Amino acid sequence: MTLDQLLLLLVIAFTMAAFVREWLPIDLVALTSLALLLLFGLVTPEEGVSGFANEAVITVMMIFVLSEGLLKSGLISKLAHKLAAMSGDSHTMGSVMVMTVAGVLSAFINNVAALTIFMPVTIHLANHYRVSPSKVLLPLSYATIFGGTCTLIGTSTNLLISSLAGEYGFRPFTMFELASVGVPLFVIGMGYNMFVMMRLLPARSTPESLAEDYLEGYLSELEVTPSARIVGQTLVEARVTERFRVTVLEIVRGDSRLVDLVDETLEPGDRLILQGAVQDIVSFSEQCNLKLLERADTETPHAATQDEGSHLVEGPRQPEDGAGSEGDASQRVSDEGAAESMREESTADKIESGPNVLVEVQVSPTSRLVGESLKELDFRRRFGVQVVALRRTGQVIRAQLGSVVLDRWDTLLLFGDRGRIQALAQSEALVNLQEHGLQLELRRGWWLNAGILIAVVTLASLGVLPILTASIYGAVAMLVTRRLTMQEAYHSINWTVIFLVAAILPMGKAMVNTGLATLIGDQIARLGAQSSGTFLILSILYLTTTILTEIMSNNSTAVLMVPIALSVANIMGLEPFPLIITIAFAASASFLTPMGYKTNAMVYGPGGYRFMDYIRFGAPLKLVFWVVSVVAVPWVWPLGQV
Repeated sequence: MTLDQLLLLLVIAFTMAAFVREWLPIDLVALTSLALLLLFGLVTPEEGVSGFANEAVITVMMIFVLSEGLLKSGLISKLAHKLAAMSGDSHTMGSVMVMTVAGVLSAFINNVAALTIFMPVTIHLANHYRVSPSKVLLPLSYATIFGGTCTLIGTSTNLLISSLAGEYGFRPFTMFELASVGVPLFVIGMGYNMFVMMRLLPARSTPESLAEDYLEGYLSELEVTPSARIVGQTLVEARVTERFRVTVLEIVRGDSRLVDLVDETLEPGDRLILQGAVQDIVSFSEQCNLKLLERADTETPHAATQDEGSHLVEGPRQPEDGAGSEGDASQRVSDEGAAESMREESTADKIESGPNVLVEVQVSPTSRLVGESLKELDFRRRFGVQVVALRRTGQVIRAQLGSVVLDRWDTLLLFGDRGRIQALAQSEALVNLQEHGLQLELRRGWWLNAGILIAVVTLASLGVLPILTASIYGAVAMLVTRRLTMQEAYHSINWTVIFLVAAILPMGKAMVNTGLATLIGDQIARLGAQSSGTFLILSILYLTTTILTEIMSNNSTAVLMVPIALSVANIMGLEPFPLIITIAFAASASFLTPMGYKTNAMVYGPGGYRFMDYIRFGAPLKLVFWVVSVVAVPWVWPLGQV
């Protein structure tokens, strides 16, 4: 092994470790790897920046714009709700219909965009039929993956591998070339979803347990007395959260609930609905001379239905600004009367629909909130709503929320005015999992948005135009006809994917330059020669690719594996195209981990899944796809000698 090959292996090892350990954002990992390749002289500067001019990168950008145009038309949202309405009395039928349509649409628009629309609808169906969302969200994610494998534009990985094939002197994929194997895999996968996953997936949460999934602690209602120390002050001026470690969720004045919790001056007789530990609530009440309300003092349908003598009910413990209290609250209570009146009840039953609501939202990759903490954003003052809790990869974070830096796919439990939450979700690229922000009206001229996308697919399918040219024409048509503004087009592009693909592409060139691809390919060819069959060769390539795609991104895996596949074909004298096709199917078969594919990460929090859920249900599916793919690929694309 040469020094260059050893250095490249070290760069690859760093890249894989950084992806797994999440040392850096994935696009920054790719850029860092590119910098190391340039530093060690494994690629030339021209090769290093060539990824930013790659056809696949430009095409993916245009597909993002086209997908956004279709979403803006309102057609997909309208279709999603029509399907929900057609479900009748059968939750299974309704969910399967939604999954099927989401999968089919994923063959033509970005997978994440399709899931963004259909995930709230699926949750709504689950709630309507009183079924746990965990029964349907992971199957929905898998359905979008199945659909993405059926066409050239179904996933950025297919576009990337097709572009790499062209760079290495082979023909690119046609629009529906992958469908001959992709469609059977889609049918098999949907059957697995319906008859295995939807029946056997555990009910991680119930439709009624939204708040219970996040919240812990107690809800209480206090009255502002005439002698209260906070009369005449706003909650911010009184520094209630910072000083007393409680969060005021609502201010009730007479029969009205006040929307503005930031700038509203407190008056005698105001009732405060707040969350916190028992000791903190009692301390706040005593120090500010507030009155703990009993059943006889209040009727508060928005906050609590309290039993006689009970003024503290189960609810959230930690405040939005992050000053939390840990441990068993009952051990820290000095007021025995408060402790005795305390009892556990469901928070989800306490806060009902109204001007102020609990809503679960998810941070999308394009949100401007990513990389900022709640304190840095001054979230409550800026948006007029409160972050009550945050869930990330299955872990609920309540303590020190203010200092948590928001990341992609974080799910936030917001409390505040329904209209403000809806406006926030639309302006800051948050996915509203309660679907209040879903566009249900068709935008004027919606048919033009759909027609432009259909024209792009048709022209590319018939070979009239290359997919790159057709997608550019389509994106320009969207903008010229004012289906989208330039700002909407910029905002629709997932720049993380663009920089990831562009920066990781030179690693494939380094594999060829250093001879590492040939070295690895030779070892695989030796194993194939000993078995005197091509099944083992395809299996090695498929399994290596599909395992790496769970560790790295699918695009990064494709960049590494395509040169190896070509080396194997060259050494064994085989037709290389079937090997490239095998890499394409294997790179998209990401079912084992939440971080392996973007849609899997999206459903992790809302579904309340655990890591082992992906292993238990993804492993059998991955094995089935492996066997079907390595049998079907050489049958459709003969693996003959050249």
